[in-house]
Amino acid sequence: MSQSQTSELDGGPIDAGTIFAVARANVREALVAPDSLSDDQCRRIIRRYTAGVGSNFVNWLAAGTVSCRSLEARYATAENLLIEIRDDHPGMLRDFAKSSAAEPETEDYRYAQAEARHVQDRVSEMSGVFLIALVGTLENVSLDYIPWLGIISERLGNDNMRYVDIHGEADIEHARQFHWALEMEAALHPKPKPLSQAGADSAVSFIRALFRADA
Repeated sequence: MSQSQTSELDGGPIDAGTIFAVARANVREALVAPDSLSDDQCRRIIRRYTAGVGSNFVNWLAAGTVSCRSLEARYATAENLLIEIRDDHPGMLRDFAKSSAAEPETEDYRYAQAEARHVQDRVSEMSGVFLIALVGTLENVSLDYIPWLGIISERLGNDNMRYVDIHGEADIEHARQFHWALEMEAALHPKPKPLSQAGADSAVSFIRALFRADA
């Protein structure tokens, strides 16, 4: 491929809608039928998800807030960060896990943090495009996996669905917000496409690893 062809692929506007749609499809592939899972597998998935997302998502939002160059992207990350902290979403998630008899154990934290390390290495570069694609993808794919988590937790006797209910309502608007934010942030970068795709791919790989039933 010539240098000019590479430049054309790297530069130019991105299509956030396509990036997020592909990410959602890739995550849906990992959501196995709930009735095919054992109770132990359901608990392990919830434990690892709680350990992974509960320990990292707020930090990644904060990194986006201080790294993004566009006002739109900084607004999207800052508003989401405010809600995560004000409404104590990490605590809400821990309550969800506790009500599912699936509170994370040391092994779950080790597994989740090993997977998060692959993402954190890129987060530490503090690229606004990468970070808005990362957290935007996590918000968008949650539209698919949060209801699925609710189904498997019900099997475990969970009667506290506040985490599922709150995110079902809020994430629709937040997902739309990140479409706009990613495109605005990308417009300020000379070669946003590789960074955007890397952010989306990192989010998908992270979530798929947490939801592996056979690992």
